[in-house]
Amino acid sequence: MRISLPYGEGTSDIDIPDICRTSVLYRPEAGAAADNAAEPVEDALNHPLGDVLESVVEQRASDLGKNVSELNAVIVVSDATRGVPNDAILKSIISRLETVGVRRDNMAILIACGKHRQPYEDEMARIVNPAIIKGIRVVAHEAGKSETTYVGTTSYGTEVHIDSNYVRADLRIITGMIEAHQLAGFSGGAKSVFIGLGSEQTISHNHSLLVRPSAKMGIFEGNPVREDIEEGFGFIGTDFMLNVVLDTQKLVLKAFAGTYSEAYKEGVRFAADASVVYFDEPADIAIVSCGGHPKDINMYQAQKALAHIDPMLKPGGVAVLLARCSDGVGEGLFMQWMHEASSPRDVLDRFQREGFILGAHKAFLLARSLDKFKTFLVSDLDEKTARDLFFIPSPTAQTAVDEAVEQCRNAGILNPSVIVVPQGIGILPKKY
Repeated sequence: MRISLPYGEGTSDIDIPDICRTSVLYRPEAGAAADNAAEPVEDALNHPLGDVLESVVEQRASDLGKNVSELNAVIVVSDATRGVPNDAILKSIISRLETVGVRRDNMAILIACGKHRQPYEDEMARIVNPAIIKGIRVVAHEAGKSETTYVGTTSYGTEVHIDSNYVRADLRIITGMIEAHQLAGFSGGAKSVFIGLGSEQTISHNHSLLVRPSAKMGIFEGNPVREDIEEGFGFIGTDFMLNVVLDTQKLVLKAFAGTYSEAYKEGVRFAADASVVYFDEPADIAIVSCGGHPKDINMYQAQKALAHIDPMLKPGGVAVLLARCSDGVGEGLFMQWMHEASSPRDVLDRFQREGFILGAHKAFLLARSLDKFKTFLVSDLDEKTARDLFFIPSPTAQTAVDEAVEQCRNAGILNPSVIVVPQGIGILPKKY
């Protein structure tokens, strides 16, 4: 069987031997995606769950006793690690703000970077198109450096500090993408502010909840990470939101706009249905692609794919991960912890001894997968770096597949079962 899998900004082809019992698991697409992102974005803005944006702006001005032209507005957008169609979103939102009287020199765009690195110059142009945002101030949030304001403490004990540009704004609009998330259940919504614009202290305390059993992808209700985010976000809130759900080709399946509490939950329900992949039984081999760029931009992001395929792989099984990692490993402490360990189990034991440390938590998450199954890695990382991360490096995807099959046959599994997952990040695996 010949299959083409996303890899970086291109694809990589593999041939799976006929002796294997192979299943390819594709995400169901909940409706036809729009070729032009502007169509679903405009549709959501025209038919929001709650008041239209223009009415929200006018009501906000009235509440503050200001003219609309005096309002300071912020629009929160995702950074380069997300495939959000910011051009279509910003063009529509800015146009509507201007129509109702908000001035461009009173607008600001906040890039929700959280603890991710700051955008490179070429990335900045892709995140916020200069032609669309001309005359509008752009600020990339940097946890640990950006000025933040304390807004409250959650019942989980998280002190919530949010970027002061957002807190001080008269009008707050959040945008983003909803998909299954490794810790928070689903991405998007309040996470764009609480994590994307949060202080290092806020992000760290929230992410420390990852060790709790219900802090898992696809779990919204009862997920402590998500509950903490929602509670903390409630201290500051937003006036309007617009989130999208994308298909496997990064096209917009549907957009959700309006009042946060209504629009986000409706988006989560849709995203859950669009993300489920069903499988019969765990396999001997799982071949997984992150889904290409930007999901495989670095290992800090790409490791999520292994957590998503965990239920689909037999104990002691073999995984093949396609993750180009054009930006390298990612956060420094993540690599440091992996480099200083002698095995994945060593990382897990150290994390248990020393407790939660932001950055090191990604080493813990990766090690949790690698402690369960051997993993061949196809990437741009050099061989030494891949081995320091406890992967088995392979020069090509085909080499990795052939070696995985050979390893099974050497163990007496003559006709290994194989599950192939072209979009490993953002899926919700479920057994029939």
